[in-house]
Amino acid sequence: MKRTILGIATIAALGMTLPSFAADYNEVPELRPAYEAGWERQEDDVRFEFGAAYWYSWGAQNVAPTSGGPASFVERDNTSIADVHGRIDDIYTNTYLLGRAGIGLSSSGTYTLAPGVDSNFGQRSVIGYAGVDYGWLPAGSMREGVAFGGLVGYHYWKENPDTPSVATDMDIHALRLGLRAVGTFEKFDLQSEVAAIPYAFVAGSQTNRAYGVMTETTVGFRPTENISARIGGRAWYLDNTDGTTSANLFRYGLMAELTGRF
Repeated sequence: MKRTILGIATIAALGMTLPSFAADYNEVPELRPAYEAGWERQEDDVRFEFGAAYWYSWGAQNVAPTSGGPASFVERDNTSIADVHGRIDDIYTNTYLLGRAGIGLSSSGTYTLAPGVDSNFGQRSVIGYAGVDYGWLPAGSMREGVAFGGLVGYHYWKENPDTPSVATDMDIHALRLGLRAVGTFEKFDLQSEVAAIPYAFVAGSQTNRAYGVMTETTVGFRPTENISARIGGRAWYLDNTDGTTSANLFRYGLMAELTGRF
């Protein structure tokens, strides 16, 4: 009998306290998440672009004694160049990795060894280049609108116009340090950069250290979200003057480019 009464009392006590436990449980404040909503990277934070371009360029080499007098060698050419590039954009960090390469399809021009005496190119000119840049554009956003920042890269440049009886072959290995600005909008885009060459090693017919500058600007029309048709210009200059010889190299011209990105 005593056990029965004790059991009934225990059950009654539990019945009275359970509602208060339930109320206390329901009043527990909601725990705050460890990360803000949307902290995870979006699926389109990494973007790829591939493109092909045609560069109609004018080239020039000038070599002369530093003491003055007539140039010992002057070269002028017109070269059509096929250009391809690939770029990976990391929108989350506003960084990119760009690779580019080009090869001359045809070259024509003249060269001068003595004042007033011009000779024509042969048919075996080799002009081309390849390089890679890493850039960071912390000002703005690369997803849409305007972004601005810097770049560092390596550039290989081959210049070997076919000038019979004259050695003009040059292999140039250059360091690039520059600034880049991009603008991406609904129907068009803009890209512009200028890069200093604080150091370049020139091997071949002229072996020397050199310096220079490279610049490029394009304006693109975007018929769809993933396609851009661009036009613009590019100019490169290199100077490898030493104690006895003044030598410089130009290549500049107009570009047309078609790119796709995803």
